[in-house]
Amino acid sequence: MAKRLISVLGACALFAGLAASAAAQQLYVTNIQTRFNVGGTDDAFCQNGITGYDVSYATYNYATGAASDPSIWSSKIEWEQPRLSAGQNVYPGNCLKLCATIQCVVASTPTTFGIDDLTFEIFKYASGSNPLDTSSTPPLKTISMYNIGQCNCPDTTACPGYKVTVGTYCANWDGSYNLNGLFGKTNGQFGFRAKVTTNQVSETAGNISITQTAAYPGANQMPITVDVVNVHVVRSSPTVVGKITGVAAQPYNILYRLSKGASTTIKLFDATDANFSTPVRTLINDTPRVGEGTPDGTLTNGDYWDGRDDTGAMLPSGNYVAFINAKSYDYFGLDNAYGATVYMELDPLQITDVALKPLGASSTDVATISYMLTEAATVYVNIYSPGATFTSVNTAPPTLASGTLLRSFVEQKDRRVTTATYWDGRDNAGNPVCDGDY
Repeated sequence: MAKRLISVLGACALFAGLAASAAAQQLYVTNIQTRFNVGGTDDAFCQNGITGYDVSYATYNYATGAASDPSIWSSKIEWEQPRLSAGQNVYPGNCLKLCATIQCVVASTPTTFGIDDLTFEIFKYASGSNPLDTSSTPPLKTISMYNIGQCNCPDTTACPGYKVTVGTYCANWDGSYNLNGLFGKTNGQFGFRAKVTTNQVSETAGNISITQTAAYPGANQMPITVDVVNVHVVRSSPTVVGKITGVAAQPYNILYRLSKGASTTIKLFDATDANFSTPVRTLINDTPRVGEGTPDGTLTNGDYWDGRDDTGAMLPSGNYVAFINAKSYDYFGLDNAYGATVYMELDPLQITDVALKPLGASSTDVATISYMLTEAATVYVNIYSPGATFTSVNTAPPTLASGTLLRSFVEQKDRRVTTATYWDGRDNAGNPVCDGDY
């Protein structure tokens, strides 16, 4: 009899433990989806909030209201810039809302606990991708929302297992993420994970630490498709002139990637032109340029600038800016990329690799002054008496403060080759000068 009593009490304890476990606080991500503000008036980006249509599995064309093929109309970012008609957004456009509904279950002991953050992790699909495995689908961009709400049982009599909808929360995404240190867009199919976290201390329930993750797309939902014209990974690379001391010179290589093939225009402006209204050079105008390739292609376009204007004249030293624009037509019409810029510092005529071999003791020896020019030019070499000082060396000829000009050379020299001026130790009259430092 005693053994049976112990057995019954043990069973009661077991069931009590199960009940406590079932009534523990829980947190869920439910109803994960993509949305779009059809008819909204925000012409810059997706409007805030959760308004708009669920486009996770479109069953009709939001532009016309007619029945549609989900593979064509679901979860699309098809334009680089906002797509407007009569001042209102038209789907598909330039962004989507990434949305998730959060629910919680309150324990038998009523308690309120806060939800610390909701994080959206955007990833790109590849062959064999697992949306819930970060090693298979590493996040390209993370959007975090903090202190988003509370889990609170409104009815103490119904609290054991009571399910509470905390709310639906959305983050805006325009298809951009970090590409080589700058934000840009690549085309392809994307998904996202929604991860909700709480780590709170309750007087009645103790430490509450919960993390739950759900992934988009779910059953019957379509992956996010990005198909836009975007200019990214833009940089300028000058030509290095000199073997001893390299200097930056023209031509500048302007390198950039396009998310897909597009007609491209590059115009250069003087950086002091406040409105960038008058280009000093049009490098290319509506010229086809190749897309980077997919998935995650790396094909780079390169156009060069020789430092000259449209007439072929060398531009003066200064800062210049190149504007790169691209456009392309597809199923949804004309897509214009946002322009990209890159700055260049032009100094067309420089002297580098300056070196000196002094005059030797032999009567037939000469001093050698070697150098390299970035452009072909007339070179002026002046020899001055020992101890000469100058008020300015930025004039031609330099302004002497003290000393005497002994010898002058005026020579035509070619560009980007080591060249030299030779001095035989005589002045302009042909007389030998005394030993010393000149």
